[in-house]
Amino acid sequence: MGFYERREAILKLLERGKKVTLRELAVRFEVSRKTILNDIMHLTEHHRIAVEYGRCGGYFLTDGGKVTLSREQAAAIYPILQTHRAELSCADEILAILEHVLSAPKEVR
Repeated sequence: MGFYERREAILKLLERGKKVTLRELAVRFEVSRKTILNDIMHLTEHHRIAVEYGRCGGYFLTDGGKVTLSREQAAAIYPILQTHRAELSCADEILAILEHVLSAPKEVR
């Protein structure tokens, strides 16, 4: 397997939403950790890949901090946030976002 195919395979693994370690990838593709690190470095030029350190860490794809909420999730969070508004420094901003989600017209499918 060439590096193009390996990088595509790594990206597909990351797209599944699971964290993967350098060691796991090196074993899976039968290459060194340094080779995998080079692959990850290349992939980060074109994709949002983050790393989490520690026992449960690994590489994973991130969407750059965007959060997607369903209307149901926003409706469930809204009253909780209103109740604890005074305790949270950014409660007003979050409430405004939730109000926007809740007021948006439902998508027709």
